[in-house]
Amino acid sequence: MKIPLRPLGKVIQVVEEMGLQVTHQYDDIVFVEHSAFMFKFSDDGNADLYFNVDCPAEDADKIYKTIMDLAKNNKLDVIRKGTFEMKQVEGEENIEIKFHDE
Repeated sequence: MKIPLRPLGKVIQVVEEMGLQVTHQYDDIVFVEHSAFMFKFSDDGNADLYFNVDCPAEDADKIYKTIMDLAKNNKLDVIRKGTFEMKQVEGEENIEIKFHDE
């Protein structure tokens, strides 16, 4: 079984250069403070970018441009994939995340 390399360090660098912080990393998902967007690593080593469904399109476009500029400088392959929804599971401490590819 081949384990794909995930460019977590490069993602953290891009996020920090935006003035934000990675708040948590779980398996292939990287959570960013304020949850306007998150990264999900693909099997081919890309950092797939998802925006919160509540993030206004104009804001998402601005954030995307910033991320792409910084990703290029950090040699990070980012692909804008779609949106995500995140909610707490009723009666539990767990969260449920649904990804919507565009």
